[in-house]
Amino acid sequence: MNAQMMVEMRAEVRTETRAEVMGEMEVKIAEQVKVQVAAMLGARSSKKKKPT
Repeated sequence: MNAQMMVEMRAEVRTETRAEVMGEMEVKIAEQVKVQVAAMLGARSSKKKKPT
């Protein structure tokens, strides 16, 4: 293995991990948004009288 290949491999690993971190952040944000929306909908629906 020459030095150029090592550098390229390291660069690939770095970009992959960065993409993974970004993906995890996006998932966390999406989950938070879902929870907020669910809470809003839940609060709205709980105010309405539920038919029994």
